[in-house]
Parts: sequence; C-alpha cells; structure tokens
Amino acid sequence: MGYIGEALHSMDHKGRVFIPAKYRKLLVPEDNLTMVITRGLDRNLLLFPYTVWNRYVEKLLQLPYSNRDVRSRIRVLTSRAEELSIDSQGRIMLPRQLLEYAGIKKEVLFIGMLDKVELWNPEIYREFEKENMSIEDGFEILGI
Repeated sequence: MGYIGEALHSMDHKGRVFIPAKYRKLLVPEDNLTMVITRGLDRNLLLFPYTVWNRYVEKLLQLPYSNRDVRSRIRVLTSRAEELSIDSQGRIMLPRQLLEYAGIKKEVLFIGMLDKVELWNPEIYREFEKENMSIEDGFEILGI
C-alpha cells in the first residue's frame, strides 16, 4: 500500500522522535532499520526507507555527471542527507541542521507520500495546505 496518512509526534530535547508504527511496519528486512533523511522541496524533510533511497541512487547514477544541472541537483539532495538508525524504541534522531531548515521545533508532522515520508513543522504545513491545496483543484494531473 505504501506510506499514506499523517501522524503528529513530539520530539524530545535531543531531537529524537518516534516513527509512527504504521510507517515502521512497512520497512522490509533489507532496510535493516535504517532510513535516509534529506531536505525536501517545500521546506520539509524527506525520509526514505534505505532500500527506496538506494533505488533513487541507482536512477541518479544513470544521469550524466558532466551535466551541470544534474550535478547541482544531486549535490543539493545529497549534501545534507544522513543515514538514520531506528533505535529499539522506534525512534530516530533528527539532525539539527535539517530541523533548522524545516523549521521543526517540538512537534513533527509525518505525511505519507507513497514510497517516502515527509516531515513538517505542523504550523508550516497547515499554512502550505491553506495556500496550495484544495480538494477540487489539481487532481486531473494525477489522473483522478
């Protein structure tokens, strides 16, 4: 089914947050309780299961490194990316620099995006939602 829905979790003072159980149970053994996090496109963070991240890496490796735009986009995606291990309690520690980028302070809003999960500051997401999303508009691009 993939990652769908949303969940709100508090982050502790060390930057640790529980990954929602509904998302943890979608990890496959090959993920080895490892995920990759990086900057997202709308002032959010992207959290990938390890195997999904590796599929993206394989696609990126097919692109011509000699192309300046390719290099720039890969650099932006990977320069702040980090591997995260899920601890025995189901938590990950979010890197400070990424928290600052996304404006995440205490609460983390997880949003399922099929093969990955977005992490948002809930206030920033609700504002984004108001400005950019209406149920009536835009579904034709998805073929719905």
